[in-house]
Amino acid sequence: MKKINLLLISILFLNFVNCQKKDNNSKTIINVDKIEQKSVGFSDKYEALPKLNIEEISVSEYKRLCVTKKSLIEIPLNYDTNYYNLETNDKIVQLRREKKVESNGSAVNWYDFLGFYPTLNMYAFSRNSVSESLDFSEFMLINKSNGEIVNIISSGDDRIENPIPSSKKQYLAYFDNQVYTANDSFLGILKFDEKNKLKEYRSLISENFNIYQIAWGENDVLLIKTSSDNGENFKYYKSNVLSQNTNEKSLDDESEQVNVFFGDSTIGLGKEKCFKSITKQDGSSILEKQNKLYKSRFSSFENSNLINAKYQFVKQIFKNKNDYRIILYTLLNDKKKDSIEFYRSTVDKQIPNYTCLSYLDVKNNKIWQLKYFATDNEIILYMNNDVKKDGSIKRDSLYFLDESKEAKMDTYKLFW
Repeated sequence: MKKINLLLISILFLNFVNCQKKDNNSKTIINVDKIEQKSVGFSDKYEALPKLNIEEISVSEYKRLCVTKKSLIEIPLNYDTNYYNLETNDKIVQLRREKKVESNGSAVNWYDFLGFYPTLNMYAFSRNSVSESLDFSEFMLINKSNGEIVNIISSGDDRIENPIPSSKKQYLAYFDNQVYTANDSFLGILKFDEKNKLKEYRSLISENFNIYQIAWGENDVLLIKTSSDNGENFKYYKSNVLSQNTNEKSLDDESEQVNVFFGDSTIGLGKEKCFKSITKQDGSSILEKQNKLYKSRFSSFENSNLINAKYQFVKQIFKNKNDYRIILYTLLNDKKKDSIEFYRSTVDKQIPNYTCLSYLDVKNNKIWQLKYFATDNEIILYMNNDVKKDGSIKRDSLYFLDESKEAKMDTYKLFW
C-alpha cells in the first residue's frame, strides 16, 4: 500500500511539473523560414509611381532642417547557441544565428540582428545566404506584436541601408548604392496604408552620385547627403515627398489594380547599365538574383491576366506547376495580334538552365529581353523590341548575340 501511495504521489508530481512546463511554454515555437513572408520595394511598382523631385541645398540648411533622431536602437534579445528567440503575442520565432556552409559552397539562411524600431514596434534583421560561394543579404522587419514579416528588396546583391521612419510614422525611407557601378544609387519611400501595411510610394534613381546619408525634416521633407567622388566632396538635397510630377501616373492606375509583374526595369536601362554588369566575373550572382525575383512574382500568377487594352499575360504550364513560361500577347481591337516569350526558366535536367527575362516598358511600348544559359553563365542575346501601333512586335536594337548559343537553343527546341 505504501508503494502504491508513493507511485501515486510521483505521478501527481510529474503531472504538476508537466502542467507548469506547458504553462510556461504554451506559445508555439516556429522557425522564421516557415513563416509566410511578404516583400515590398518592387521596381515595377516604383516605375509606375511619381518620382522624387530634389532641390540642392547647403550643408548648413541640411543640418538646420534635420529633425531625425536615432530610430534604430539596440535592445537585449533572448538567444541560445544556435538561435535568436523572438517572443511575439502568440508565438516564439526562431532565427538561426550562425553561418553554416555546406560542402557545395552554399549556406542555409542565417540572420544578424540590426536593432529595434520602437516607433514601429518592429525588429530589424539581415537575412544572409551563400549560393555558389557568392554572398547575398536582404533587409527584414518583424512585427513584435503579431510576428508578421516584411522583406524590403534591394536593387543589388546586398541589403538596403537601414530605413529611416518619418517623424509622424507615415513613411519609411531607404537607399542602396550599386556595388559594381560607381555613382549608381536608388532611394525608395514606402508608405504605411490605413491597415498599417507598407506600400511603394516614391523613388529616385541616380547615375550621378552615391547616397551617403538620408534624414527627415519637418513636414515630410526628406534630406539627402551625396557624393560623386567617393566621399571627398558632398552635395546636399531636399525633397518634399508629397510633391509629384503631374505627368507621372499614380498607383491608382490599371497596372496596380491587376497586380501584374512587368519585369525588372533594370533590364531595360540600356546596354551600358545592364549588360556590362552581367558580363563581369560576378555576373552570375546578378542573374541568379534576377531570376529569383521573376520566379517569386510569377509562381503564383494566374493562367491569364489582361492588364489593359493592349497587353495580356498568359501562363503556359508544361509538365508541372514549376515548369512553365509566361507569354506576353499584344492586342488590337480585343484580338491577339502578336506574342513573345516573356519569361522562362527551364527545370528539365536535360536542358542547361535556359532562362529568358523580359521587361515591358508600357510607357514607351518597348520590350527588353535577356536570354542566357545559367549553367555556365552563357549569354545568348540582349535586345529590345518595339510594339507598333498595329500590335506587331518588331526587333529594335540588338546589343548582343552569340550565334553559337542561339544554335544551342535550336538544339533543345527552345525557340518560341
